[in-house]
Amino acid sequence: MFLYFFTKLNEGDLCKISSLSNPLYEHKVRFKQIDYFMQAPCFIFETLDKERVVLYCESHFETLPYKKSLEFLIDLALHTRDKEWFDELAYKLNFESQP
Repeated sequence: MFLYFFTKLNEGDLCKISSLSNPLYEHKVRFKQIDYFMQAPCFIFETLDKERVVLYCESHFETLPYKKSLEFLIDLALHTRDKEWFDELAYKLNFESQP
């Protein structure tokens, strides 16, 4: 018996492809659905240009945080004066706002 841990994704959630071997590395995609191929999950995404992308492993993508969540964390980083954390969050906010 196999036990899998899945990232909770809702249709339309924005993700970034993180697999170096994928030609769409670091492209933004929207989650569409999970399908199964011989009991293994297939994560089906759609690029912003409506191109279908299928990934077979959770490690091949990462979810992007919501803008309001990032803004809250940036305020917290400023309050705690954590420059490294602030820089990391500011980069993510800038990446999310790109088309």
